[in-house]
Amino acid sequence: MKFMQVRILKLKNYFKECKLRTKIAGLSIILLLNASLSFCIKPHILLNENQILYLMSTMAQVIAGLFGLVLAAYAIIDPKLKEVGSKDEQLADSVEILRHKYFNNIIILSFMCAITIISCLFTLSLYYEISSKTIPILLNQSTLLCIGSIVLFLYFGCSLLNPNALSNLSKEELKNIEKEYGGIDKDFKPFVAYYNRLESLIIGYATELMNQELKLTVSYKYVDYKKKHIQIIQALEILGMRKIINRNIYNKIDELRRYRNALVHSLDDEKVNPIIFEELKSLYQKLYDVYQNKDNEDLWNQKRLELYQYGEQITLSEMDKMILEMIERDSNVTLGEIANNLEISKATASRKINLLLENQWIEKSKDGYFIKNKS
Repeated sequence: MKFMQVRILKLKNYFKECKLRTKIAGLSIILLLNASLSFCIKPHILLNENQILYLMSTMAQVIAGLFGLVLAAYAIIDPKLKEVGSKDEQLADSVEILRHKYFNNIIILSFMCAITIISCLFTLSLYYEISSKTIPILLNQSTLLCIGSIVLFLYFGCSLLNPNALSNLSKEELKNIEKEYGGIDKDFKPFVAYYNRLESLIIGYATELMNQELKLTVSYKYVDYKKKHIQIIQALEILGMRKIINRNIYNKIDELRRYRNALVHSLDDEKVNPIIFEELKSLYQKLYDVYQNKDNEDLWNQKRLELYQYGEQITLSEMDKMILEMIERDSNVTLGEIANNLEISKATASRKINLLLENQWIEKSKDGYFIKNKS
């Protein structure tokens, strides 16, 4: 039983990671196979003219009606999700992923509905002009497309109504990040407390810098960081523009942010990876040292250099190294292959590749990726 569940899960992940062209090609093969069987095998159920015309018109109307209902549900839920993401910074990443997923599902549903309705109308319009051998092919094609569309409607409808959709995404994000590390799990509460200290430090530091610049303007108004007028990403951008942190530190803090959000919104995970926790504590301490010495330029530059050096040490995770090894073996490796081999989502694989490109560990060419020589 467990073996079957694993196989079904792998099959589901495979279809999820497939490109749209691959899915269209698969659908075409199924329809071609169905047409061949319909032509070669004698039909077991014979329908008269009225039954065929009624069946085709009913299927077209049912599919159109279901699509309208699902589209209306999507139009209601998408703005609600957007509102949730804008109000809760911790859920913003998961909400955007979920909205993107729903939008892709709507595109697939639209494609399937269009093909199904066109197939039904095509059968209705050509019923009197085609041979008796062609009619079973069109009937079976339309019926198969209709059944497939209904299955997709049910799947998408259940996805829209799933109350655990955001928590499931958080679990997946948590799993993907923890794959980069090893060790025995520890309680997550100290991690969250330490992250909150890091976030307060970053926002407070960025707010001070922003206030210093605003003092030079006529319309100066003091910004209190405790009221969190700026978000963590905006604060990181400010620190980056002032050369206090580099891109490596920015990416690491962003990863810690996503890990913390996934950890908090995951329903049953109360453990945190100790390696991630140690990185968080080290990062906080080094950034705090920079902040504490902001009035002493020489010491500030020294602490900032130490922060940069630490960022270089933690640039590559174990997962990054595995991706580099895969690229070294095969420069034409695809995101889907990376995701399947490492058992991560395609979005995570894409993010990892983009970070490696950004940090100039790899470069992209017409023939794929190649590893740059970095000392």
